Amino acid sequence: LDSYLSTVAILTMATGLVSIATLDSYLSTVAILTMATGLVSIATLDSYLSTVAILTMATGLVFELPIVIYFLSKIGIMTPKFMRSNRRIAFFLIILIAAFITPTPDAPTLLLVAAPLYLLYEISIFVSARVVKRKKIAEDLFYQNN
Repeated sequence: LDSYLSTVAILTMATGLVSIATLDSYLSTVAILTMATGLVSIATLDSYLSTVAILTMATGLVFELPIVIYFLSKIGIMTPKFMRSNRRIAFFLIILIAAFITPTPDAPTLLLVAAPLYLLYEISIFVSARVVKRKKIAEDLFYQNN
């Protein structure tokens, strides 16, 4: 139950973060385009809400990374050593994912999405290290008792 509640809390925080970032970026982009081209935006509440819904779902899936890493570490597929050695590749992929998720091409919005993703990656390394450590302790106890 605790892991479920923490997942809901993380998803709620991610939703709020994405909604604020999206609204700010969306309104500033519409204002710049309106001033630059003289065209009037026909943006509707429906288009904004659908954008927020898609971004919320994508961000919610990405925020499940520590839980996925926990299970992959538990069955031995993912190790903290592997994750630490591939930080550069992970950082590049995080920037790509953030660029894909964000609705506007500006750097602040990209960084606003990429920073929590990288933080989640670092948390995932910590989670994986704890799982591996506990697994090693359990194996040592098993072999000592037999």
